[in-house]
Amino acid sequence: MFLLELPLVMGFLIAVLTTAAFTSILFLIVHGFLRNKRPKTTRTFAQQMALRIGTLHALIIALVFGVIASEYMDLEKALDIEATSIGSLYTVLTTIQADDTAKIRNQLIHYLKNITDTEWKQITKRPLGKSTGQIIFEILRNMQNWQTSQLHEEKIKKLCNGYGT
Repeated sequence: MFLLELPLVMGFLIAVLTTAAFTSILFLIVHGFLRNKRPKTTRTFAQQMALRIGTLHALIIALVFGVIASEYMDLEKALDIEATSIGSLYTVLTTIQADDTAKIRNQLIHYLKNITDTEWKQITKRPLGKSTGQIIFEILRNMQNWQTSQLHEEKIKKLCNGYGT
């Protein structure tokens, strides 16, 4: 996780340099054991191949790191959008004093507590649980059943119904 928190270029460079250092150290250890037991042509060929293989490994690891870092950033953006949407919906629903909206606000709070208290703690142990998905589907179902009385309430309902499809 430390590398993913760094800027992409820094993480890329650290991945490349770490891999190159590891392969270089491995080469030096093997080279030390076989120092005088190989002819010069074999030694030159081995040095060239070690350099090429190490460079390819470093490139592959750096590319994999780049893909993972990109996916991590996309996930962060998606989480930001979800959090902003939930916060905006909650704020809008606080201005509308109705029994339906109070129930939906309470469900939003329950959904967020379930994510932060349960899902985030267990994410490394198993995939996300079904309970969180059930909560958000219940919120969407309640939004569909919401009896609106004004035009702006109907617009909010239509917007939220678009998320459930």
